[in-house]
Amino acid sequence: MTKIHITAQKMLAEGLKTLTVNRSEEIEIVGTSTSFAECLDNIKRNIIEGKMPDVLLFDVILPDGNGIECSLKIKKIYHELQAAKVLIISNVYLSNCPEGADGDITKNRSVDELIKAIKIVAEGNTYHDAEPANDDILHIKVHIADNQLVADGLKLLIDNRYGITVTGTSNTVADCKAKIALEQPDILLIEAHLPDGNGIDFCREIKAQYPDLKTVVNTMSKTCTSARMARVSNVNGYILKNSLTETITAIQTVMNNRLYFCPEIQEFMNRMNIEDRIWFPLHERKVIKGIVAGYTNEEIAVRIGLSTATVKKYRKDIIDKSGVTNAAALVAKIMTEYREDFLDGV
Repeated sequence: MTKIHITAQKMLAEGLKTLTVNRSEEIEIVGTSTSFAECLDNIKRNIIEGKMPDVLLFDVILPDGNGIECSLKIKKIYHELQAAKVLIISNVYLSNCPEGADGDITKNRSVDELIKAIKIVAEGNTYHDAEPANDDILHIKVHIADNQLVADGLKLLIDNRYGITVTGTSNTVADCKAKIALEQPDILLIEAHLPDGNGIDFCREIKAQYPDLKTVVNTMSKTCTSARMARVSNVNGYILKNSLTETITAIQTVMNNRLYFCPEIQEFMNRMNIEDRIWFPLHERKVIKGIVAGYTNEEIAVRIGLSTATVKKYRKDIIDKSGVTNAAALVAKIMTEYREDFLDGV
């Protein structure tokens, strides 16, 4: 009897449990989890009850992390799992079996094929899903907007792999806008800070023009303002530049009409009580930086290319929404409550 533990999104986990048990008497489901956190608790319970799984079945897409990385973490946390095998289930065909996994299979396979894969890895062998026919491959068209080195490097890593086709790259907002019109990608993967504009602000603009376009912010910027902007701009995903696997997961997740905010950003947003914080749009952030730097209205107007009257209006709006009475109090509030929001530039 092969014992397995399933970690996947709720509907998938329940479906796999029901179908697998009904189709095979040689498989026992010792637990199901819908997140990595729940998996940790359930595996601990398995250990206490002496029901150690032979195979850990992990969905690539989890609400609190990437299934491939989570499967490696849990084996490090519980040394009792060292002999357990890992089978990864994904939305799209993976050109190679993920490092650290014993097998992989796509979700469009039959239950009989899944059972076969479980048995093969349980016996200590590797199972790599057969490459599907061209007509069966999910092609996700992605445009990458980032600095030249990052865009070219990322294209090299993901183009024509994982069901992804990179339709093109751009390095500025203006170039990105023109190329999206020509390429009509499914997903825009964009850096938050581009030379001629803010990538998150651009997401709001481009989605107004192309409502079906999905947007994923891929950046090193982990500030409350950036995360808040992403939320109100209705971006589909927000990830940090620290994991290729997470980039692929985000692309696959948003393509399936779900949001993906990486765990670090989600935790950061929760810690900062982001929903209760004041959001300053781009034009106000530029004025705030000038005020904090000690510039006059006239100097700020010259630096950001606006009229002095407009800067005065923005200054009044900022002070009113901040609940303070003058510029000195505004600077104090910004430096104590919002300091890190303005460390990465506008």
